[in-house]
Amino acid sequence: MAIDEKGSAQLSEIERLVNIEKIRELKARYWAAVDAQQWSEVAEYFVSPDTEIKLRMSFPDGRPLKTVRDFCEFCAGPYYKGTRSLHLGHNWIIDFQSPTRAEGTWKFGAVEYPVGTNPHDTSATVHWWGYHKDRYEKTPDRGWRIAFTDYTANTGTFTMFEPAKFKDKWRNAPPDSM
Repeated sequence: MAIDEKGSAQLSEIERLVNIEKIRELKARYWAAVDAQQWSEVAEYFVSPDTEIKLRMSFPDGRPLKTVRDFCEFCAGPYYKGTRSLHLGHNWIIDFQSPTRAEGTWKFGAVEYPVGTNPHDTSATVHWWGYHKDRYEKTPDRGWRIAFTDYTANTGTFTMFEPAKFKDKWRNAPPDSM
């Protein structure tokens, strides 16, 4: 670790790259836990269950989801239970404010198959995308953890594909007509 002209500790290039990889792995494990519906594990990737999140979602009674605890409770309920999903994060940018604090932006996409649907029936598939803007803190005992996350949806989010009207054409069409 180096000291800059103001006396602040700065990461060396090797330390910066190692810490970027640890944050990338943290986020990958978080999305894998979401897809596996391991909600207690999801909570472990945050500084605490009371970590603030901004997902622009609410409980059925209208209460907004404000914390990781709320998010895990919501997803463990009937809305998400049984849903199959694949969450992807890419084109990340991670900047360090200090050796123990960083911010990251991820382009994000997901495919979800709602409860009771066939994953091969694309008429029931939900595709959505946006950005995750995170703040990370390096804890003394658990390493890097998410200290805040904000999911911002792009226009067109939560689009349902409805190719059923084309299903007969696709099923019966000769290969060269597609």
